[in-house]
Amino acid sequence: MSRPAREAPSEVLNPPGQLVPFVYEGLCGVRHPGINGGDGLKFSFAEYAPRAICLPGFGHTPESAHLACRFVANLAARHHSDLLAMGSWDCQFCGVKASTFNLVVVSFLSPEAGTVDPIRRSVWGYGVPICRTAGACDQKAGRLTAELRDTYISGLATPSSPSCMMCGSTKDLILCSGCKVVRYCSLKCRREHHSVHKKDCRAAQREKLRDKIQEHLLKQRESHFSKFKRVFYT
Repeated sequence: MSRPAREAPSEVLNPPGQLVPFVYEGLCGVRHPGINGGDGLKFSFAEYAPRAICLPGFGHTPESAHLACRFVANLAARHHSDLLAMGSWDCQFCGVKASTFNLVVVSFLSPEAGTVDPIRRSVWGYGVPICRTAGACDQKAGRLTAELRDTYISGLATPSSPSCMMCGSTKDLILCSGCKVVRYCSLKCRREHHSVHKKDCRAAQREKLRDKIQEHLLKQRESHFSKFKRVFYT
């Protein structure tokens, strides 16, 4: 019996012709005495990017900016476990063992946003180790990474933010109904990421509830104290 005919093989990408080499590099750990060694750790990974993403002007339109953001987000997600394995990280803000990073990533792939040497294309990242996502430490880290981005790389093209926690998409984002912090572009992404996010989501909800209770108790104490002052001094 003759073998069934095979489909023609898909076109194999040729790195010299269709892909452009670049370096994904950066620093993990804020320069903070007593936390994670103080000076942080540098990282560097050799990568390839589709040539289209590296062409002049790419990222200047909404559609190309969306594609660039997804590429960079997927790059960061792919190396997330590598960064965690670089050392034993502690949360920058509470000191608890870190489980993830709040990471700001900037693309220097197109010629306009090149590094000092425009031929050496790169994607630059700065990671702040945190105990979990969606909590108070994550929000503090987000403000810190945004400050670092604005201070050191102001005016350069950066991927759109916020983006989908699962795939990096910037379109049609919806907030997680639990923590009200993490965003997803679709119910499909939300379902696929649920097993990863559910623990942090519940912790974030408990944290918000605790903060509301403390705020309520503080207001009650202030109210009782003001009544006491009126009675005592009148």
